[in-house]
Amino acid sequence: MEKKRSLLPYGDSTLCPPISSTEKEVAEWKNHQNKDSDKYFSTRYKEIVEEMEQLKESFEQNERINQAEMRFTPVVGKDYYLYERENKSTFISMISPKEWDHKDFNYLGCYTIDSMNVWTQNKE
Repeated sequence: MEKKRSLLPYGDSTLCPPISSTEKEVAEWKNHQNKDSDKYFSTRYKEIVEEMEQLKESFEQNERINQAEMRFTPVVGKDYYLYERENKSTFISMISPKEWDHKDFNYLGCYTIDSMNVWTQNKE
């Protein structure tokens, strides 16, 4: 394949002017690149830490619910209510706090289980 010398973005003979950069230009370019990459890695690190915290909270929430007393098999997508007794033991109920007088129990929240058996808290 024949080169079209006039279309090359660089010189292709020893008679062409050399391609060079000064040390100052290279140092400025490196400094600029380092700032950009540092910003990227710093941002990405913060995102990963935040995601890890959310995962940890979700895991702890699931552990708490899985350790609660449950006398039925939960159905995916249905709302369930977590309560705490005076002795600090917890249980899951199908009955919402609006449907009964539960002065002996502390209401802790409404949860739904998904198809992966992960409990998520519902905003009420």
